[in-house]
Amino acid sequence: MKSGSQHSQTSIGVGKKGSKPQRNIYGIKEDILNEEAMAALGQDVLDSSCYHHIAAITDAHESHDDILSSSLDLDLRDPFDQQVNCKFLETIKPPLCEYPSYVAFDFDLDPIIPGNTIIMGDLSMYIAKCIGEGGYAKIFEVSLPQINYDDTATGPTNIENQVLKFQQPACYWEFYVSCELRRRLSLHKSSMNIIPSIMQIDRGCFYKNASVLQMKLIPWGSLLNLVNFYRKDHMKLSQVEPFACLLTIELLHMFEQIHKCQIIHGDVKPDNFLLLDIPDVKKSKDPKEVFGNKLRIVQLIDFGQSIDLTKFSDGTTFRASVKTSGFQCIEMRTQRPWTFQTDLFGLAGTIHVVLFGSYMNVFQENGLWKITGNYVRKWNVQLWKKFFHELLNIPSCHQQPDLAAMRQTFEDYFIESCIPQYNKWAQHIRGSEDLWSAREII
Repeated sequence: MKSGSQHSQTSIGVGKKGSKPQRNIYGIKEDILNEEAMAALGQDVLDSSCYHHIAAITDAHESHDDILSSSLDLDLRDPFDQQVNCKFLETIKPPLCEYPSYVAFDFDLDPIIPGNTIIMGDLSMYIAKCIGEGGYAKIFEVSLPQINYDDTATGPTNIENQVLKFQQPACYWEFYVSCELRRRLSLHKSSMNIIPSIMQIDRGCFYKNASVLQMKLIPWGSLLNLVNFYRKDHMKLSQVEPFACLLTIELLHMFEQIHKCQIIHGDVKPDNFLLLDIPDVKKSKDPKEVFGNKLRIVQLIDFGQSIDLTKFSDGTTFRASVKTSGFQCIEMRTQRPWTFQTDLFGLAGTIHVVLFGSYMNVFQENGLWKITGNYVRKWNVQLWKKFFHELLNIPSCHQQPDLAAMRQTFEDYFIESCIPQYNKWAQHIRGSEDLWSAREII
């Protein structure tokens, strides 16, 4: 420790035309408007996703025996409940105070004000600006300066830009989950390293009234920024399938491994992926040469709503639900038990945004859940239909989709048909100055 129905539809909303939505990166949540209500306004920007309002539910018309028959290991606790998580944190070994990046202070943290310098333990940081704000947290871009106390000093010299996630009251759970997930991933022997694509907290500073998580600045904004850039250009959007295919491969790798670590992220959406790169790929028939040994496109952030399944008995399932319908996985909508389904629904929704340039609407027809999006004829329509079908129609908690097999079909398609088109699209996107300026509006 360091001291110091038949047809039922739902959609996710978009922002008001002409408004400047808050940038929503590093896990900041914001309110949204219903997409149908705003469609007539001619929206040209997808807004950031809203906060998950949690309600632990049990069907009042369902008997106790019915609940047990649907899941013998149903846990009626709300896995998103911070009080439940606090109880878990009391039992972890080693305790948080022994984590190398944990720093505790026995006093309150003063307000963080842009233009000032903040001293946290042995580090001084210049507060450049606030780049995101939500109900409980703010994100500040900061630089680690060289402080010269001589009267001739002209101010801090920028060494490295980072971000501080300020939250009040203090949030210990996100710090624990992100550190623990990276630790568990390091114990897995996988040919694909996903650790660089998991948020890394350099330091977690915990005060009596607040917490501050210090992380490296990833300057290109979120996956949502990228979509908002190319969705306005019909040509770029119509040619996005190869990129969507490569991203799908990476995200299937990611969640295959995260779920093997018994972690549910709980808040998977486009604005919780930060853009790392849009790399070129080698034209080859060898998957190792094409895909490499680590993920390269996005980094997953915001583990504040995550669930550590190791803190529950084996086989535990849940019925807690989010009130915002656009984020409810199929199991939440139909009041069935769920575990990893919530992440896989978010994965489907994220890829839908990338592929179609719009949020995912789902409806039920003849017992099957489908998306309302219209596929482009030149796409591999059967591949995408199967992808959405499998992620929206999961039989049960004990019959989860085979993500590795799903990924293999995308890899085969990408190698066989997509590499030249992908590289051309990627080079065009990277070369656009408009993309990098567009990141400032979200």
